Amino acid sequence: MKRTTKLPTPSEHQEQAALFAWAKLAAARLPELRLLFAVPNGGARDAVTGARLKAEGVKPGIPDVCLPVARGGWIGLWIEMKTSKRTLKPHQRAIGEALAAQGHRVAVCWGWESARAEILEYLAAERRGEVEGTLVWPPRGEKGFGYDPMFQPEGFDVTFGEMSAQEKHGWKPGDATALSHRARAFLALADACLRR
Repeated sequence: MKRTTKLPTPSEHQEQAALFAWAKLAAARLPELRLLFAVPNGGARDAVTGARLKAEGVKPGIPDVCLPVARGGWIGLWIEMKTSKRTLKPHQRAIGEALAAQGHRVAVCWGWESARAEILEYLAAERRGEVEGTLVWPPRGEKGFGYDPMFQPEGFDVTFGEMSAQEKHGWKPGDATALSHRARAFLALADACLRR
């Protein structure tokens, strides 16, 4: 009779270490991963070390991993790592909800593969382009479409509806200062595609 041995469940430390080993290798293709960092909140420690970390601002409930990269309307990604046997505690849930209310994406991941999938999905989220300005009335200009005749970009005294397509969308190679939000979003997308 063949005897099988059940493998032990990896610890949260082992899962998180595996995630960071993957991120180190994947950073050549996804340079944003160089910003991925861990938060030293959990784990057993002596009273003196615990008091020192608390004095330095370490707080219970802060998720274990952070990727401070904006994507898809979020300003960053926070991941709470769990093993298959652990559940989210109420204070962890409260911190996650508070981070989400501030514009962060927050995920609970059971194992490093789940965290890797979450990070890859997050990094693939839509690229955004934004431009600051003022809505004006009455509309001015016949060019463009939609709100263009009513939108005056910051620093200009004309609306998008009064600008030529070259003035609104144009940029020179190597110049990341395209004016329109569409052109800025396209630049971000092109940059991401060329880096992969």
